[in-house]
Amino acid sequence: MKTSTFTAALAFSLLFASNLSAQQPAPTLDPEPLERPRPLATVDSADPSAVLAVIAATLKASNFAIHLNDKKACVIEARKYYDPKRAMDYDRVIIWLAREIAAPNQIDAYLLYARYIQVFGRGNSANRIVLDEGKEDEYIGDLKRGLTDTLTALGGHK
Repeated sequence: MKTSTFTAALAFSLLFASNLSAQQPAPTLDPEPLERPRPLATVDSADPSAVLAVIAATLKASNFAIHLNDKKACVIEARKYYDPKRAMDYDRVIIWLAREIAAPNQIDAYLLYARYIQVFGRGNSANRIVLDEGKEDEYIGDLKRGLTDTLTALGGHK
């Protein structure tokens, strides 16, 4: 009788152990609301090809290598390898142009930025890291200001 009681108790605990385990830690919460990005700058009455050319020139002057310049989709992707000894450590920007239906003579320029590093034990691929606003400004603040100044000189505004 003791053996069957013990076996039943052991089976019960093994079957339901996952439900009785300690509470899992909560995922990291993002306090920022999900919202449409704000344009880096808005250019009045501009030709998208001319705006893309100015953006590409500004990126190259900031030591970014252009990986994609899609004039049809109005998108530029560029990388800057900040450590020449580490090919998997780089900054990446995506810049795209968009028009508002209510203001078809204006072109909005948007920018996304990320820093990638190779993390030991995570394979041979680059991993995107989380940066606070201060670090982002430290890494690409000059590029953002240069793009804003160049686009403003084309007839744009912030």
